[in-house]
Amino acid sequence: MSLTVRKKIIATVLPVLLLFFVVSMLTYNRLQQIDEQYYNAMKEGFEPGVLINQ
Repeated sequence: MSLTVRKKIIATVLPVLLLFFVVSMLTYNRLQQIDEQYYNAMKEGFEPGVLINQ
């Protein structure tokens, strides 16, 4: 494998890995937020699936 081919492969793979890492971190943070909001709602007595008429 020549050096230029190896450089092209690295230049393709590295951004893909970086993008995957960034998306994973953003998704994890969002899931953590949702989990915290759900926990707080449960603590306040929210019941999932129950609609309250006001």
